[in-house]
Amino acid sequence: MSQLLEIQKQIESADARVLHLERALAEHPELPSISANLDSAVRLQEKLREQFVEAAAMIGHDVCQYRAFDEYERPKAAAAFGAIAEFQRLISVVYGALQHGYKQRATIPEHVARETAFDFGFGFHGSVGIMLTIRNAQELFETGLDDTISTVFSMSKSKNPSEVLHHAHRLGPGPINALYEWAAGNANNGLGAEIEWRHGGRVKGTLFVQPRELAHLRKVIDETSTVTEQTVTVEGKLIAADVETSKFKLKRKNLPLIRGLFDPEIIDEDHRVQLPARCTATLRKITTIKYSTGTEDVQWRLLAIDQPRGSELGNLDSQE
Repeated sequence: MSQLLEIQKQIESADARVLHLERALAEHPELPSISANLDSAVRLQEKLREQFVEAAAMIGHDVCQYRAFDEYERPKAAAAFGAIAEFQRLISVVYGALQHGYKQRATIPEHVARETAFDFGFGFHGSVGIMLTIRNAQELFETGLDDTISTVFSMSKSKNPSEVLHHAHRLGPGPINALYEWAAGNANNGLGAEIEWRHGGRVKGTLFVQPRELAHLRKVIDETSTVTEQTVTVEGKLIAADVETSKFKLKRKNLPLIRGLFDPEIIDEDHRVQLPARCTATLRKITTIKYSTGTEDVQWRLLAIDQPRGSELGNLDSQE
């Protein structure tokens, strides 16, 4: 690690010299010596960056080069570093799904956060650029991190809802929500991203997405949802049924209250029900997953109800 720190210091000095010479050349473009010195300084700068990558590989660190760019002007610092922070979150959420299974939410357990936390390497010229490092011991994380990066790059290239759903079925809604937040943050600020991933000093993957592509990705995910229906039979206590609004409430022991709608012929003048009373209800459960938010909406439809004569109210816990 001490070698990395030493190279970091040399890179900072080289960057400062390049910046000084660029300003000098702008003020005195007629002096060929400044141009020659600038060329030499840039070559040293590039050499030191390669040495940093090689030194990182020697101690088991992967390197991620992330450049946030604006097609028309220099990006705002808050927007650029916000995009990098959302990229970190995306990596952690996808890694968690790949390692531990389908993720309903874009949550990051503490141990996953530790395993996927990037360290700051150095910044560089070219819009807003940053070199990140991460510990990736060959015997432990090679498959996990490499698979995560390749998966994130593939997700970022989704062009339509079917491609988004392909990843959603594998990973869950959580990672798609994290992808949406990263794409939306970039698109809202007119930013693109150029990312290079190196493992063992070798380039393992690259991603270049322009602002309009990230805006399209945001739109595609926003339009992507799934709806599933299933018929279920439950026992509980019918505590409310409004024939004017066709709304009902069904209480279950130690389970959430069910609220929904019923068809007019289920409860009417000819089909009366006792309130409150035990019953066996046949319901249609309609579940909609909205991938841009990662939320799940459940709607209930009462299809049939059976209230045996003389049924006891029972001792059901109240749940409003």
